[in-house]
Amino acid sequence: MLNVHVTASTRITHQVTPQMIKNGKGAIINLASLSAFFPGPKSYYYCSTKALNLKVKKISFVFPVFSTECFILFPE
Repeated sequence: MLNVHVTASTRITHQVTPQMIKNGKGAIINLASLSAFFPGPKSYYYCSTKALNLKVKKISFVFPVFSTECFILFPE
C-alpha cells in the first residue's frame, strides 16, 4: 500500500514537474480521504499514506512562478 499511495504518486509528480515548468503551467491532483483526519483501527497504513498526500499540497509554494497548482480531492 505504501508503494501505491506514496511512492507511485511521488514518482509521477517527479516525472511530470519538469514538463509543467517548461510549459509554464500545470496541475497536480491527489486523491485524499477523510481517513487522513480520522484514522480508524487497523488501518494505520492507509490513513498515514492519505495524510501524506495532504502534505503534498504544501509543495505548491514552489510552483506559483510557473502557474502550477496542487489540488486535493476528497471523495464523498
